[in-house]
Amino acid sequence: MQIAERCSEDFALHMAQLTRGIVMVSAESGDRKQGFDLLERARSAALGERFTLTVVPTIDLQTAADKARSGDLDGAVELSRRIIDRQFETGAALDLGATTTVLVETLLRRGRPADFNEARIAIDALAAVPTDPGFVFYELPLLRMRALLASAQGDDGAYRTYADRYVAMAHALQFEGHMATARTMKQQSPRSPDSRQS
Repeated sequence: MQIAERCSEDFALHMAQLTRGIVMVSAESGDRKQGFDLLERARSAALGERFTLTVVPTIDLQTAADKARSGDLDGAVELSRRIIDRQFETGAALDLGATTTVLVETLLRRGRPADFNEARIAIDALAAVPTDPGFVFYELPLLRMRALLASAQGDDGAYRTYADRYVAMAHALQFEGHMATARTMKQQSPRSPDSRQS
C-alpha cells in the first residue's frame, strides 16, 4: 500500500487497496472496518472508470459474505443473487463459483422451505456454465455445495460421496483454504431433515 501510494499510479494503488482490503476482511484477526473502507475506495474508483470494473463483483462478494457472517441472511441472499445475475449478464464470471457458494450456504443456513429448491437451482446453474475441463474454480465449490445440500436434506450417502471427492480434490490441488474446510466437513454428519428450520 505504501509503495503504491508513493508511486502515484492509480491502477497500482487501487489494486493494492483491493488486495489488502480482501485480506483484512477475510482474516479472523483482520480489521474488517478498515478492510471494507479500502474495498469501497477501490469500488468507487472502478465505478468512476479509474479502475477496472471487473473487480466490482469481487468486492460485492466480500460484502455479501460479511452480511452472512454477521447474521443478515436476507441481505446476503439478496446481494448474492444480484451479483450472480450481473455475472451472467456480463459474462465476467470468474467469481461465480465463490458467489454461488455464499448464496447456497446462506440459503441452507436460513432454511426456509423454498430455500432448498433455490439452492439446488443455483448449483445446477453453475454446473451448466460451459468451462474447460478441470476448471477447479467451479469444480471444487460444486462438490462442496452438493455435499452441503445433501447434508441439509439428511442424505448421508450423497453427503459422504461429495464430501470425499471434495476432500480428495482439495488435497490433490494443495489448496490450503479448501483443505481446512474439507477437514471440517469430514468430521461432520449430515443434518436430519427434521432439524431444518421452517
